[in-house]
Amino acid sequence: MWIYIKTSPYNENSYTQHLIEHLVCRKDSSPQAFFLKDFPLRASSWLGYSSFYFNSLEVSDVKNQLFSPLEIQRIPLEKKLIREECSAPQSDKTLLVNRSWKELYWKHFWWAKSSDKVTIWELFKQHALYYNQAHCWVTDNDFWIIERPQHITTEATLWCTPSSQSYTYMVRQTPYTVKVFDGLESESYAFCYFLDWFCYVRSQYYYNYCWRAYDFPTLEFFEYQDKLALIFCNQDKVFFNIPLSEAFFQEAMHYFLGVKEYLQEITLVTEIRIGKIVSQTELKKFIAKITLEEVQNHFHL
Repeated sequence: MWIYIKTSPYNENSYTQHLIEHLVCRKDSSPQAFFLKDFPLRASSWLGYSSFYFNSLEVSDVKNQLFSPLEIQRIPLEKKLIREECSAPQSDKTLLVNRSWKELYWKHFWWAKSSDKVTIWELFKQHALYYNQAHCWVTDNDFWIIERPQHITTEATLWCTPSSQSYTYMVRQTPYTVKVFDGLESESYAFCYFLDWFCYVRSQYYYNYCWRAYDFPTLEFFEYQDKLALIFCNQDKVFFNIPLSEAFFQEAMHYFLGVKEYLQEITLVTEIRIGKIVSQTELKKFIAKITLEEVQNHFHL
């Protein structure tokens, strides 16, 4: 099962929520607790929510662990761990996101970095603000929502394919195109999710059955609180500009709409992001209306 907690970047950075995610997972360090609790929770944090996977534990026990106050004595240890985690050479994606987001939106933005500037008071305040029933979703292993915050009652409408703004940047002498979407539009996450998936399966098909190569192009999908971005490497321009096959597109669409885990993950994350319920039926209708031309336009570099 999964528990998702809706959060928010603190001072335009990812560090505080990353540290809290570490702290809530390791509150009882005894050997008995380690084995009784099916090993530590498997956790991840994004710039807008954190997720926690567990297997044999009771939902109420996991909630109690997540919601109860942080343990001050663990803070130095988890800070050290995050410093080690963030000390590795940064990927092109990390450098690109930090640079572009600072230029386009928030000059103090930074992602995937450590910091010692967060006070204990700020940590406790941020934890209390978000780690509670009003920010909590519970799902099964396939992302089917079992429990949501009581105030989430309005249904979202999915109308048209979202538009994007394109920007070009150089990172380590490599050109990239960043296509930014309004992350608060109901359709944006679903559309970006589909494009990301379609690029992956298309590149797998071409490189395994047509071109035969080990390395194949992929998109990078980046989520921020109110923005979404697809990142293309311009060195893969030849691949992205190949005209799409109608037959392949239709087969891919049919396959995608048949995988319930994809649809349920989209409805879950969209609901967390925009605070509105997304109908599976409406979602399938929206995705089915995505055209070959719309996908080709977004792939064109």
